[in-house]
Amino acid sequence: MELGEGADRARVREVGVEVAPHTWAFGAPPDPAAEAPAGEAIGKFLRTIRNEFGFVIVDASVDYSDSALVCFDLSDMICLVTSLDVVGVKHLSKALDTLLTIGLPRERFRVVLNRADSKVGLDASDVERVMKIRVDAMIPSSRLVPTSLNKGRPVVLEEPGSEVAQAISSLATRFAGSAGQVGELGGTEVVDDRKQQKKKGLFARSGKS
Repeated sequence: MELGEGADRARVREVGVEVAPHTWAFGAPPDPAAEAPAGEAIGKFLRTIRNEFGFVIVDASVDYSDSALVCFDLSDMICLVTSLDVVGVKHLSKALDTLLTIGLPRERFRVVLNRADSKVGLDASDVERVMKIRVDAMIPSSRLVPTSLNKGRPVVLEEPGSEVAQAISSLATRFAGSAGQVGELGGTEVVDDRKQQKKKGLFARSGKS
């Protein structure tokens, strides 16, 4: 948060962690009791790092705090993730209604079904029919996911040929706009930020904003 706006490239990378080639992570404070940063500080930080990277992804909180709302406002695309259960779908419906009510454009949202192949009496067509929405991506269940979490290495790098990795890579490629905007690493598609310095990413804004 101390970066503010206008930090140089070296300083931005100094406060992050390179988790894969050309991929940097910026984590939350290690103390869960620490006071959450203000929405204004979050906005300044995001504007700084989106000028340094081709694409920026935020793992948002589940609440509607000032910081979360700033993230939503700056986002070009917002993924709403749910699983195939009544409670999850109900929460998805309420979240979508709430975000539309506060003025976020409907076209920004993408609906992602996690563990979409679970045999639980619901399927993607049920979700689409009840909520009158289109499911944009379906991520299958896989034991590789908790395994990759335990190893601390993304499943798309650990097992790039698996169904779950291919589903995630396909979603990422759609977000990137075209396969030509990503490079190749270990059989999976990843963003090369060196080639994307002039391109705005998921938090990009046009000059008209």
